[in-house]
Amino acid sequence: QNPTVEIKNEEKRRIKESEQLRCDILNNELYHLFRLLVGDPVTYHEQEGCDTAEKTRNEEINQLINSIKEKELKKWFEKLNKIADQHTIIEEWKFNIFKGFLRKLSETKSEIAGGFLKIAFENNSSLKYFTESFLYGFRTGGHFSYWDMYVHKIIDNKDIQSINGVIFSLNLPTDMDLKKLIRDSDIKLLENITKKKGSFSFLKKVDDRTFHYALISILLRIFRRSPAKIEPLISYEIKNNPKHLNIFFMEMVMAIHKKWINIEDFRPETIKLLKEKMIELSDIDWHTQ
Repeated sequence: QNPTVEIKNEEKRRIKESEQLRCDILNNELYHLFRLLVGDPVTYHEQEGCDTAEKTRNEEINQLINSIKEKELKKWFEKLNKIADQHTIIEEWKFNIFKGFLRKLSETKSEIAGGFLKIAFENNSSLKYFTESFLYGFRTGGHFSYWDMYVHKIIDNKDIQSINGVIFSLNLPTDMDLKKLIRDSDIKLLENITKKKGSFSFLKKVDDRTFHYALISILLRIFRRSPAKIEPLISYEIKNNPKHLNIFFMEMVMAIHKKWINIEDFRPETIKLLKEKMIELSDIDWHTQ
């Protein structure tokens, strides 16, 4: 026999077996779901352009959301929780599609999303890690009762890790009506978080950058919702956390650029405070100047 022919036949057999294995993996229900909701958008469809791939993926995600029924809640929870289990070994940014899916599910099917979150909280399961996405969807969908319910659970449990998610969930799209979607009770909640008082006294031991970044960002973002109530909170946050001045001024620049605030709208004492704190900055970059 010709050795060259044998090698070529062996290569063909291996290629065929590899393609069959790949096909079997892609047709696996859980893997298909995982690949749809997690990963790099660029590599999702190797043979298609980015625009086509994104359109196809969005259509499939919409179909997925429509297919989830309340009577199959536990079955779907198990699937989604298995995906959430991987958050400790896969880069955070690769879960962006998954987070978007949970936000949209919470916005359009709040009862089902609330059911998932209920199971996650009761069992302290991995899906609880994505609480922020659920809360954000409840807010954009105007489902305040669900948002309030789980925020109260977070407060009662003194769940420091989830507090940032509560704050970030109020950072709503710029085209949304702040007067409609940010309530007086939300501003009161932000006041208690900022001052770490009342039921938020457990935050007194929290001093991480993400917490202060989230807080100053949302206070600046919703400033025009109620300047008289929010400006004192901005001043309080800046005055009482000198270690994070660089974060505060970086976000101030963004807020001015986005037209969320106008420095001229601030009271003279607030402007005076900003001038004093700029002197204390450890590093004044071009933007801050």
